[in-house]
Amino acid sequence: MATTSNSKELIQKSTRTRRVTLTPKPGFVIKTTSTLNGTYTTPLGTPSISSSASSSTPQPVPETIAVQKGFKVFLNICWEPQVPPPPERNEDEIRKAMTGADLDEGMYFIPVVVSDGRTATDKAGKPSLVFDCVFNSKLKSRATKDFEFRTFLTEIALERVEDKSGLTLSREIATPNIASKGALEPRTVSIPTALPAPKPLIQEISSPDAPSTPRMTTPKGILKSSSQAEVIPAAATPEQPKWSAEVDNTGIVVVIIAPKLKKASFSSPQSSPALDVEPHRLIFTLPHAYELDLRLNSVTGKLSAVKGKLVEDTTSGKGVEGGKGLDPDKAVAEWRVDKGVVVVKVPWNK
Repeated sequence: MATTSNSKELIQKSTRTRRVTLTPKPGFVIKTTSTLNGTYTTPLGTPSISSSASSSTPQPVPETIAVQKGFKVFLNICWEPQVPPPPERNEDEIRKAMTGADLDEGMYFIPVVVSDGRTATDKAGKPSLVFDCVFNSKLKSRATKDFEFRTFLTEIALERVEDKSGLTLSREIATPNIASKGALEPRTVSIPTALPAPKPLIQEISSPDAPSTPRMTTPKGILKSSSQAEVIPAAATPEQPKWSAEVDNTGIVVVIIAPKLKKASFSSPQSSPALDVEPHRLIFTLPHAYELDLRLNSVTGKLSAVKGKLVEDTTSGKGVEGGKGLDPDKAVAEWRVDKGVVVVKVPWNK
């Protein structure tokens, strides 16, 4: 009986919430696009900035926005001390979470508050959507100094926005040189007084309009749940590793998540990984484990993965005039074998 009573008390504590007012501070901005056609409905619509507020002004109503493939979506990554921090874990456990390695239940997760989407315009005046992703302020320092951890937070934010909005977002991202897309407004949210022991890595904290019970889902991007992790036999068909890319005016940075990359992989030519950078192509292979073939659109400067067996490049040289190409001679690769990560930095060819 005592055990039952204690269990009920634990459940009650984990589901209790409190109302707090968050005042997010800007961090950095992620620009991505929708990869599929769809719609998004803003809960309260988007009132005009130029309209003057008065008692006679009608309240905004929900607005349904047509989101076509390629529609721009901005994520404001921001900080607030009242958002619960992740649980205390050692560095090895955190690194395992970052590389998507198999984890025990309750190993590591990061709470995040995701706002409803609001409409905005990009530099060209075209419509776009903006979401605020608010993390605990203690994560700011590490995200600033540790590129892999920043990528980890970025993937969390992308997944949470996808889950909240129903949109599918590209992992080919850009980081505009702005602190935030639009103003970060204070908001009142409900957060749990005590976080329950999590099963997945990521937890979304309920907003006032969402259910009061914290919602937890399985990651879909660079993170894997323990049920998804499996040992691939030596003769298995290679899979496409998870990857993300940041593109700016100086070049591209590609992060390849390869948990199966080990020191033993370099023990013989038959097992060694290979990386090939061409002006319009990047190829990463790890025998019997991974094959990644990224193609660069020389006009838009965007990368896309070619699925299936590697083939000879038939696109190189097309559309180059007035477009962009990479400089393979200045490519730099960081093989972070202990973390299962390969970071490739390639400048544009001038």
